[in-house]
Amino acid sequence: MGRDTAAGTQARTAALAAAIDHARAQGAQAAMPRQGRRSFDAAAVGRLTEGWLGSLQSLNDDLRGQLDRVRARSRDMAKNNELGARFFNLIVNNVVGPSGFVYQAKAMDPNGKPDKAANDALEWYVWNWMKRCDVAERLRFVDQLRVQVRTLARDGELIWVIHETADGVRLQMMDPATLDHTINVDRTPSGTRIVMGVEMDGSGRRLFYHFRRRHDPLVERIPARDVIHAFIQTEPDQVRGVPWLHAVMRRMHDLNGYREAAVIAARVGAAKMGVWTTPDGGMPPGSAREGNTSVTDAEPGHFDYAPDGYKLEAWDPTYPHDQFDSFCKEAIRGIASGVNVSYHSLGSDLSSINFTSIRAGALEDRDYWMVLQDWLVNVALDPIAERVIRHGLAHGKILFPSGYPLPLAKLEKFQAHEWQPRRWQWVDPLKDMNAAIAAINAGLDSPQAIAARAGRDVEDVLDDIERFQQMCRDRGITLGGLQLAPDGAEITPDR
Repeated sequence: MGRDTAAGTQARTAALAAAIDHARAQGAQAAMPRQGRRSFDAAAVGRLTEGWLGSLQSLNDDLRGQLDRVRARSRDMAKNNELGARFFNLIVNNVVGPSGFVYQAKAMDPNGKPDKAANDALEWYVWNWMKRCDVAERLRFVDQLRVQVRTLARDGELIWVIHETADGVRLQMMDPATLDHTINVDRTPSGTRIVMGVEMDGSGRRLFYHFRRRHDPLVERIPARDVIHAFIQTEPDQVRGVPWLHAVMRRMHDLNGYREAAVIAARVGAAKMGVWTTPDGGMPPGSAREGNTSVTDAEPGHFDYAPDGYKLEAWDPTYPHDQFDSFCKEAIRGIASGVNVSYHSLGSDLSSINFTSIRAGALEDRDYWMVLQDWLVNVALDPIAERVIRHGLAHGKILFPSGYPLPLAKLEKFQAHEWQPRRWQWVDPLKDMNAAIAAINAGLDSPQAIAARAGRDVEDVLDDIERFQQMCRDRGITLGGLQLAPDGAEITPDR
């Protein structure tokens, strides 16, 4: 092929531009609806859909102008709306639970067996770190998790800043509102871009976070390696999180207003008991009131007098009406669907629940909680644990029982771990346990998996059984027709 010339390049560019314009024209023509042509109902335009607006702009563009308002309203729901408070409590109680996430070291020897001594040392170190992980020296790790998970649901994101000192790794919880969403720069002098306080390179990799304290004009620029910023991502280029109540917040607000109005109407109807009138419209002798005064207040047990020239018509309010309860239930069902929890959990209503329905609802809820737990482990807990173990090994703080530190050279081995989140009691313990035993006996499940679903590590279960058996031997206790002597020999009871 010959060399390309400037004229040839310009000709090809012009031809390509013409082809693109032609394709666009054809696409626009094809988009025009035609008589008898099948189309999407969702794209229909008419009298019934003229108020149905949509936008193709990115979520980041929406959040730039609306994040503060949506976050503020979500925080108000947490403080002043019973359904909002209930939802956030459900998230915290089920994702974190009473004991939080249990760290389980999984270091393995070359022969494929667990390195028990190393695992015990690692777990002991992490357990002690959890008690003093707060940079402010106030909260344990489980307490921080409860605060952060509530913040995640309420504000749509959680943020930790990691501090490393000679004493260890410390965590600082940050209010998402301090990550300044008003800082937006298309291109910085170094070639990066800043979107709502998050500085990134061209590929979208986070480089720095820009925090601004309240009432402080200074911006703190923190490297991304020291920041845990977690949110549920629903779009490829999403940079900030969205409060989890965003889809139902309007309905919750309207329902709260409806119920408030119903309560006020019921109070007014129940409070006013009657009005005494006189034939000439004057005040009765001995009345402490003088002059013509309009009656506007309603008090329980209070009787008043109609002013001169006025007559009070009979008024018998019957509100709340018969449909009040069913209307509220239907609204709560819609809200529960919007936040992906069962109606009876969000509404605390077990009035029409049977065993089958509550089991189905509980299992669906638990699947959702486990999805959130797994996500939280991947985006936050794993990076924190890896940072803690690396620091402990580097500073010789993780020790074998002999007193020797675990070597940093085996970092990859010692960083193997799992987090065991909270689990729940069975809905029907006897049936579920028998089903688990049958699955194990049929080779369809394992004791390890059964223990994990119960929130236990199977090694811990075996250790507990071993310690219990040893206590029985030491005390010569008879259980189930079998007595264990102090030396471990079996003694058959007298028949």
